[in-house]
Amino acid sequence: MDEQLMFEPLPPKPPTARLTGAFALAHFPFSILSVMALNVLSIDDIEAVTGWVGSFLVPSLILMALYLPLGLLFGAAIPWARINTAQELGRAIWTQAVIAWGWALTMLWSIFFIMPMGIFAVFLTFFLAFPSSLFVLSFSFVFAGSSLSLLLGSMMVLAIPAGLLPPLLFNLGSFCATRWSVEIEISR
Repeated sequence: MDEQLMFEPLPPKPPTARLTGAFALAHFPFSILSVMALNVLSIDDIEAVTGWVGSFLVPSLILMALYLPLGLLFGAAIPWARINTAQELGRAIWTQAVIAWGWALTMLWSIFFIMPMGIFAVFLTFFLAFPSSLFVLSFSFVFAGSSLSLLLGSMMVLAIPAGLLPPLLFNLGSFCATRWSVEIEISR
């Protein structure tokens, strides 16, 4: 009897935790590779860097859009990263976006109350969530000449789409890859 209990398979992980893990597995390396790629492609002309539209907005939108093919790749290649139902899709997007928004609020809180730790949190966020950070920065330069409170307020408002777009696009890609793989197997 004890031997049977020892060798019973573990219960499957909840789909939301499994899908959040798949997103994290793709998101963090993608962010670090994005930093390195944009560093290699950096613009040497300082005047070009100060123009926010040319230097930050377009790369940030391209990096955000790359989450869709990244989700397609993960959904097609890794069986446990697949999203099978629309309910799983909604839960995965919502959970991952709430985690991103919680991190943004924690970062803002740490900037105000724990200054040395806040600076570390900003650098950590910049590297581990580079596409979202670049997205927020690209639009925040619109308010560059305004007060600090307006700048921080705009950054927090921009954190809403910055936290939502990567999980939305990644999980939609995974959902589409799952649907296509099911249709291909049915047609065989």
